[in-house]
Amino acid sequence: MSSCCSIETGEGFAGSAFSTPAEAAGAFRDAFRCGRADLEYKCLAEVLKERQGITRQSYGIAREQILEENPGLKWLRLTGPGTAEFSGPDRARVPLECFWIDAVVLDLTLQHYFEALDPAGVMVLDGFLSGEQARRLTAAGGQGLAVLVDIEPAAAGYQISSVRIGREWKVAGIGDGTPAL
Repeated sequence: MSSCCSIETGEGFAGSAFSTPAEAAGAFRDAFRCGRADLEYKCLAEVLKERQGITRQSYGIAREQILEENPGLKWLRLTGPGTAEFSGPDRARVPLECFWIDAVVLDLTLQHYFEALDPAGVMVLDGFLSGEQARRLTAAGGQGLAVLVDIEPAAAGYQISSVRIGREWKVAGIGDGTPAL
């Protein structure tokens, strides 16, 4: 599997790796084929991590369980992910082709995040926004950030000059077609 690896050792994902469901599914496929647990972990949605109790430290154990429940992940093809099927503005399913079995289906969710930057543009604090917080922020035209994210306690000792808000598609479930969301 690693002989067909498309990610060099020490290399990460391109900045746009999570901008669409298909790109996020492709990033997960590439990380899994290359045996890059660090990048696989980056592909997982916060909702999945919370639901399964997965942390960066425990991901190795969680990965074994994921493989046991989804053996097709051992046989992922390099072909592009299938077409995303949307079940709402923030939910999608994308199939990944496998050798010898039909497919592994990824459930993806759109998650929102923030990054607080110091005057040099270095990220000093980051976190996630709930769907409700993101909807309120969007409705406020970006003006309601102070109400949505209380970064004061965690930001003590940092000089924050700007806050960046973003959204990205991440893997919220892995399976064979049974909805996991």
